[in-house]
Amino acid sequence: MSSNERLLAAAYGEGAREEQRLLHSRAGEMEFQYTVRLAQRYMDPTKSVVEIGCATGRYGMYFADQCQAYLGVDLLPAHVERFARKIREKGLKNVRAMVGDATRLDGVADESCDVVLALGPMYHLPRAERKLVFQECRRICRQGGVLLFSFANQAGAYFNGCLRLSNAGYYPNKAVNEIVLKRGESDQNPGLFYLTMPEEMEQAAAECGLRVLYSAGVDFAFGDDRLEEMPQEQYGAWRELCDFCFARACAIMRCWFVKKRDFRADNRPVQTDEVICVETV
Repeated sequence: MSSNERLLAAAYGEGAREEQRLLHSRAGEMEFQYTVRLAQRYMDPTKSVVEIGCATGRYGMYFADQCQAYLGVDLLPAHVERFARKIREKGLKNVRAMVGDATRLDGVADESCDVVLALGPMYHLPRAERKLVFQECRRICRQGGVLLFSFANQAGAYFNGCLRLSNAGYYPNKAVNEIVLKRGESDQNPGLFYLTMPEEMEQAAAECGLRVLYSAGVDFAFGDDRLEEMPQEQYGAWRELCDFCFARACAIMRCWFVKKRDFRADNRPVQTDEVICVETV
């Protein structure tokens, strides 16, 4: 079981916080749109998708008509109920939601899906539990399937904190350097948010028999309070800059894809056109 289940329940409550973040803030809007761009290329009417940490179903509702089946799994019953209510209201037959723990996906069979989206758990779990998520996601994904993981970059999150107007005069400081850079934890939400670096995630994935396809940014270092205060014209210019960064996979905040080992009959690795940085395990 996730070690911080109670903290998550207290922080996210009935699900309104997460819906507010993704639907009614510029930072959340950008995160959603860039994540969709990355995941959409792997959606297909013949494919089965499992989303781990689905929250109240923002991504599930978006991708519902782009896949054969979509299962959303979340730790919090309140989130699952909100998602299930949306499914009922839309009359969706290929989408369902269930309560489950990312570190132990009871009720999800081995090799039962083609695409795994883990867009939330890695933000909230320490290193040892993140490894369990990798293992479980690998277990449920079919050979040749694609997995997407989102995580909070230590440097990116700290830079964003330093740029927030509300933190002026406080960040950076040595105490926070110790907590964020050395321990990989959040100084403001200890036990709730954990931070890591791409290299650590890549190593953990490799140890679970996965290989990295590429990295791409879905969030960009800029104080989110400044983002909300930008005039519309300036915000449009900022989005153009972010699109430039996104297209070149050079952002500070990154999510990344890994793909299961996939072999031809002669045991040579299958090459894929979306591979940028590949290590065959």
